[in-house]
Amino acid sequence: MGFQPSSNITEQIADHLAWEIAAGRIGDRARIQELKLARALGVSRGSVREALLVLQGRGLVDLVPRRGATVRPLNAAAVEDFGPLFSDLLLRALGRLEPYPAANAARTLDALCAASKTDDVEAVLRARDAFLRALLDSSRGEVLLPLLDPLVMLGNRIGLRAATHTDFDVRDSVRWCAGLHEALATKDSERVSALVNAFVRRECQLAQITKFS
Repeated sequence: MGFQPSSNITEQIADHLAWEIAAGRIGDRARIQELKLARALGVSRGSVREALLVLQGRGLVDLVPRRGATVRPLNAAAVEDFGPLFSDLLLRALGRLEPYPAANAARTLDALCAASKTDDVEAVLRARDAFLRALLDSSRGEVLLPLLDPLVMLGNRIGLRAATHTDFDVRDSVRWCAGLHEALATKDSERVSALVNAFVRRECQLAQITKFS
Protein backbone atom coordinates (compact mmCIF):
# COMPACT_ATOMS: atom_id res chain seq x y z
CA MET A 1 0.00 0.00 0.00
CA GLY A 2 1.56 3.31 -1.04
CA PHE A 3 0.66 6.11 1.33
CA GLN A 4 1.21 9.72 0.30
CA PRO A 5 3.71 11.60 2.49
CA SER A 6 1.74 14.14 4.48
CA SER A 7 0.87 15.26 7.96
CA ASN A 8 -2.26 13.11 7.66
CA ILE A 9 -0.48 9.75 7.45
CA THR A 10 -2.33 8.61 10.58
CA GLU A 11 -5.70 9.30 8.96
CA GLN A 12 -4.59 7.55 5.77
CA ILE A 13 -3.68 4.43 7.70
CA ALA A 14 -6.89 4.61 9.74
CA ASP A 15 -9.02 4.95 6.59
CA HIS A 16 -7.18 2.05 4.95
CA LEU A 17 -7.73 -0.20 7.97
CA ALA A 18 -11.35 0.90 8.30
CA TRP A 19 -12.09 -0.30 4.77
CA GLU A 20 -10.18 -3.53 5.35
CA ILE A 21 -12.39 -4.14 8.38
CA ALA A 22 -15.58 -3.09 6.59
CA ALA A 23 -14.86 -5.43 3.69
CA GLY A 24 -14.08 -8.30 6.05
CA ARG A 25 -10.47 -8.66 4.95
CA ILE A 26 -9.66 -8.10 8.61
CA GLY A 27 -12.30 -10.18 10.32
CA ASP A 28 -14.32 -9.71 13.49
CA ARG A 29 -12.23 -10.23 16.65
CA ALA A 30 -9.02 -10.41 14.59
CA ARG A 31 -5.93 -9.19 16.40
CA ILE A 32 -4.04 -6.36 14.72
CA GLN A 33 -0.32 -6.57 15.38
CA GLU A 34 1.28 -3.13 15.23
CA LEU A 35 4.79 -4.17 14.21
CA LYS A 36 3.65 -6.63 11.55
CA LEU A 37 1.21 -4.10 10.11
CA ALA A 38 3.79 -1.30 10.12
CA ARG A 39 6.19 -3.47 8.13
CA ALA A 40 3.47 -4.48 5.67
CA LEU A 41 2.42 -0.87 5.06
CA GLY A 42 5.91 0.59 5.12
CA VAL A 43 5.13 3.05 7.91
CA SER A 44 6.31 3.59 11.46
CA ARG A 45 4.91 1.62 14.35
CA GLY A 46 4.00 4.89 16.03
CA SER A 47 1.83 5.87 13.06
CA VAL A 48 0.05 2.53 13.24
CA ARG A 49 -0.52 2.97 16.97
CA GLU A 50 -2.01 6.42 16.41
CA ALA A 51 -4.22 5.06 13.62
CA LEU A 52 -5.53 2.36 15.95
CA LEU A 53 -6.47 5.04 18.46
CA VAL A 54 -8.46 6.73 15.69
CA LEU A 55 -10.19 3.44 14.92
CA GLN A 56 -10.97 2.96 18.59
CA GLY A 57 -12.71 6.33 18.51
CA ARG A 58 -14.68 5.18 15.48
CA GLY A 59 -15.80 2.09 17.34
CA LEU A 60 -14.03 -0.32 15.00
CA VAL A 61 -11.39 -1.76 17.31
CA ASP A 62 -10.90 -2.40 21.01
CA LEU A 63 -7.53 -1.62 22.58
CA VAL A 64 -6.49 -3.69 25.57
CA PRO A 65 -3.29 -2.80 27.50
CA ARG A 66 -0.46 -5.24 26.77
CA ARG A 67 -2.69 -7.21 24.40
CA GLY A 68 -3.02 -4.78 21.49
CA ALA A 69 -5.97 -4.17 19.20
CA THR A 70 -8.77 -6.48 18.14
CA VAL A 71 -11.56 -5.80 15.67
CA ARG A 72 -14.88 -5.08 17.35
CA PRO A 73 -17.53 -7.40 15.89
CA LEU A 74 -20.44 -5.97 13.96
CA ASN A 75 -23.49 -7.38 15.70
CA ALA A 76 -27.25 -7.07 15.39
CA ALA A 77 -27.53 -4.60 18.26
CA ALA A 78 -25.01 -2.24 16.64
CA VAL A 79 -26.97 -2.24 13.38
CA GLU A 80 -30.25 -1.67 15.21
CA ASP A 81 -28.82 1.31 17.12
CA PHE A 82 -27.12 2.72 14.03
CA GLY A 83 -30.15 3.28 11.81
CA PRO A 84 -32.19 5.93 13.67
CA LEU A 85 -29.09 7.62 15.10
CA PHE A 86 -27.38 7.98 11.72
CA SER A 87 -30.56 9.13 9.96
CA ASP A 88 -31.22 11.79 12.59
CA LEU A 89 -27.69 13.20 12.70
CA LEU A 90 -27.29 13.09 8.91
CA LEU A 91 -30.53 14.98 8.39
CA ARG A 92 -29.49 17.59 10.93
CA ALA A 93 -26.15 18.06 9.17
CA LEU A 94 -27.74 18.20 5.71
CA GLY A 95 -30.06 20.90 7.01
CA ARG A 96 -27.00 23.06 7.65
CA LEU A 97 -25.53 22.99 4.13
CA GLU A 98 -24.69 26.55 3.20
CA PRO A 99 -24.40 26.87 0.31
CA TYR A 100 -25.25 23.55 -1.32
CA PRO A 101 -22.01 22.18 -2.86
CA ALA A 102 -23.53 21.46 -6.27
CA ALA A 103 -20.26 21.10 -8.18
CA ASN A 104 -18.56 18.82 -5.65
CA ALA A 105 -21.68 16.70 -5.25
CA ALA A 106 -22.09 16.33 -9.01
CA ARG A 107 -18.45 15.33 -9.39
CA THR A 108 -18.66 12.63 -6.74
CA LEU A 109 -22.00 11.48 -8.16
CA ASP A 110 -20.33 11.00 -11.55
CA ALA A 111 -17.69 8.84 -9.87
CA LEU A 112 -20.44 6.85 -8.18
CA CYS A 113 -22.21 6.23 -11.49
CA ALA A 114 -18.95 5.08 -13.05
CA ALA A 115 -18.27 2.71 -10.16
CA SER A 116 -21.76 1.23 -10.42
CA LYS A 117 -21.00 -0.02 -13.93
CA THR A 118 -18.58 -2.53 -12.42
CA ASP A 119 -19.24 -5.53 -10.22
CA ASP A 120 -17.15 -4.00 -7.43
CA VAL A 121 -19.55 -3.28 -4.56
CA GLU A 122 -16.76 -1.85 -2.43
CA ALA A 123 -15.87 0.66 -5.17
CA VAL A 124 -19.49 1.80 -5.24
CA LEU A 125 -19.61 2.24 -1.47
CA ARG A 126 -16.32 4.13 -1.53
CA ALA A 127 -17.83 6.47 -4.12
CA ARG A 128 -20.98 6.79 -2.02
CA ASP A 129 -18.79 7.65 0.96
CA ALA A 130 -17.09 10.37 -1.10
CA PHE A 131 -20.48 11.77 -2.10
CA LEU A 132 -21.66 12.00 1.51
CA ARG A 133 -18.42 13.56 2.66
CA ALA A 134 -18.60 16.12 -0.16
CA LEU A 135 -21.93 17.18 1.28
CA LEU A 136 -20.85 17.13 4.90
CA ASP A 137 -17.75 19.21 4.16
CA SER A 138 -20.12 22.10 3.43
CA SER A 139 -22.21 21.64 6.55
CA ARG A 140 -22.08 24.14 9.37
CA GLY A 141 -22.83 21.45 11.89
CA GLU A 142 -19.55 21.83 13.77
CA VAL A 143 -20.80 19.72 16.67
CA LEU A 144 -22.46 17.12 14.44
CA LEU A 145 -19.59 16.42 12.06
CA PRO A 146 -17.25 14.74 14.58
CA LEU A 147 -20.16 12.52 15.58
CA LEU A 148 -21.03 11.66 12.00
CA ASP A 149 -17.53 10.70 10.88
CA PRO A 150 -17.46 7.30 12.62
CA LEU A 151 -21.09 6.69 11.71
CA VAL A 152 -20.41 7.18 8.00
CA MET A 153 -17.72 4.50 8.17
CA LEU A 154 -19.99 2.22 10.20
CA GLY A 155 -22.58 2.74 7.47
CA ASN A 156 -20.06 1.52 4.92
CA ARG A 157 -19.46 -1.59 7.00
CA ILE A 158 -23.19 -2.21 7.28
CA GLY A 159 -23.58 -1.60 3.55
CA LEU A 160 -20.98 -4.23 2.73
CA ARG A 161 -22.72 -6.63 5.09
CA ALA A 162 -26.06 -5.86 3.42
CA ALA A 163 -24.47 -6.51 0.03
CA THR A 164 -24.23 -10.20 0.89
CA HIS A 165 -28.04 -10.45 0.84
CA THR A 166 -29.66 -11.56 -2.40
CA ASP A 167 -32.07 -8.59 -2.38
CA PHE A 168 -29.23 -6.06 -2.33
CA ASP A 169 -28.97 -4.01 -5.52
CA VAL A 170 -25.84 -1.88 -5.78
CA ARG A 171 -27.66 0.46 -8.17
CA ASP A 172 -29.86 1.55 -5.26
CA SER A 173 -26.91 3.56 -3.95
CA VAL A 174 -26.71 5.46 -7.23
CA ARG A 175 -30.44 6.13 -7.29
CA TRP A 176 -30.39 7.24 -3.66
CA CYS A 177 -27.49 9.65 -4.06
CA ALA A 178 -28.93 11.07 -7.28
CA GLY A 179 -32.29 11.59 -5.61
CA LEU A 180 -30.67 13.15 -2.55
CA HIS A 181 -28.61 15.44 -4.78
CA GLU A 182 -31.74 16.64 -6.56
CA ALA A 183 -33.76 17.08 -3.37
CA LEU A 184 -31.01 19.06 -1.66
CA ALA A 185 -30.42 21.24 -4.72
CA THR A 186 -34.14 22.12 -4.87
CA LYS A 187 -34.37 22.46 -1.06
CA ASP A 188 -37.08 19.82 -0.85
CA SER A 189 -36.63 19.01 2.83
CA GLU A 190 -39.53 16.54 2.98
CA ARG A 191 -38.05 14.45 0.17
CA VAL A 192 -34.58 14.61 1.75
CA SER A 193 -36.01 13.26 5.00
CA ALA A 194 -37.96 10.50 3.25
CA LEU A 195 -34.95 9.42 1.19
CA VAL A 196 -32.55 9.28 4.12
CA ASN A 197 -34.91 7.43 6.45
CA ALA A 198 -36.06 4.88 3.88
CA PHE A 199 -32.61 4.09 2.51
CA VAL A 200 -30.87 3.73 5.86
CA ARG A 201 -33.72 1.60 7.22
CA ARG A 202 -33.64 -0.69 4.17
CA GLU A 203 -29.89 -1.22 4.26
CA CYS A 204 -29.98 -1.97 7.98
CA GLN A 205 -32.77 -4.49 7.42
CA LEU A 206 -30.72 -6.32 4.80
CA ALA A 207 -27.69 -6.32 7.09
CA GLN A 208 -29.78 -7.63 9.98
CA ILE A 209 -31.04 -10.57 7.95
CA THR A 210 -27.51 -11.78 7.22
CA LYS A 211 -25.78 -14.07 9.68
CA PHE A 212 -23.79 -12.43 12.44
CA SER A 213 -20.74 -14.14 13.82
